[in-house]
Amino acid sequence: MWKEHPDLLAGDPVSPGIQPRSTSETGPGQMLRNSLWHTGDTDKQVKLLWKDPRNVGWKEKVAYRWLLLHRPQIGLIRLRIFEGENMVADSGNIFDNKLKGGRLGVFCFSQESIIWSDLVYRCNEAVPAAVYYDLPKLMQNEVDIDTTRPSDIVQVGRRTAALSSFNENLKSSKKRFRNMRHGR
Repeated sequence: MWKEHPDLLAGDPVSPGIQPRSTSETGPGQMLRNSLWHTGDTDKQVKLLWKDPRNVGWKEKVAYRWLLLHRPQIGLIRLRIFEGENMVADSGNIFDNKLKGGRLGVFCFSQESIIWSDLVYRCNEAVPAAVYYDLPKLMQNEVDIDTTRPSDIVQVGRRTAALSSFNENLKSSKKRFRNMRHGR
C-alpha cells in the first residue's frame, strides 16, 4: 500500500507512505478493504510488514519503478521504489516465513488515470549481490547470487544513460567524418 497523504478511516488517522503488507486469511470483502486502508495490523486480514518511517506519499503525474523481491525459501521480502534513478524507498530485508507463494497483484483505491506498465515477474531463488551481502551468514548459505541481471534499477538506468551517451558520441563522430570527407 502506498498512500499519497494522511487520511481518516472511521475517525482513525491513516498515515501516508509506503507500507508493504501480507493479506487476508478470509479473502476479498469489506473487512479486507477497510483493513488495507488502515495503517497497522488487522486480525486475520492484514499484517504490516514494514512502514517507511519518512511517511513520503506518492506524487501525481510521476512515474515510479518498483522492485519487489520475494524468496520464499528463506522468507525474504524486499521492496525498493525508484523515481528515475533516485531510490525513494528501500524496506531493507524483511523476513516472513508465512508467504510461500501465491498471487501478486496491484490495485488502486480512488486514484484516476493510473497506468501500470511493463509489469514483469519471474521465479528465481537467487538474489542480487547487494541483497545477498545484507543477509545473515546462515541465509547466505541457502541462496546463490543472481548473476543473470543487474542487481538494481539504478545500474540499469546508468547502463542506459551510458549507452545513450555512447550513441550520441557515435552520431557526432559519424557527422564529423562525413563533413571531413566532403571538405566541410
